[in-house]
Amino acid sequence: MQLVEAVGRVRVTEREYVVACTGSRLVCFSFRNPEVLLRDVGSTTGFVVSSLDASQEAYVVVERNGVGTGLWACMNLGYALTYSPSPSPSLRVWDIEQAIGRLCVTLGLRAGELNSFVANDRHVAISSNDNNINLLDFGVQDP
Repeated sequence: MQLVEAVGRVRVTEREYVVACTGSRLVCFSFRNPEVLLRDVGSTTGFVVSSLDASQEAYVVVERNGVGTGLWACMNLGYALTYSPSPSPSLRVWDIEQAIGRLCVTLGLRAGELNSFVANDRHVAISSNDNNINLLDFGVQDP
């Protein structure tokens, strides 16, 4: 697979799929047959490459349509999480089990300028350029 632009982010799923994103194009292909594109999506406004993440069954990427800058995203189970430091620093949790995502909660979170934003089934880790790591636990508490 050859892309004309520099690849901004790549994710590999447990099912041996590769999702790659440039500023204007997103492609998905299988390790077993990399010559055949399963998805090839272009964007006229551009993609926020730091917002790309993939799971076993889905991927998420944000297009550049708004006024916010520095957007990051990641996924865990049926949720997509986004963090934007501006215009007001916030972490948003989206339910993505349906075709159209639903905003579940918005949390005020001042994490600064990020350099990593990852999640597993229960935890989220957010690291920033000020040498801090924010850890969030989305597990259910026992009564």
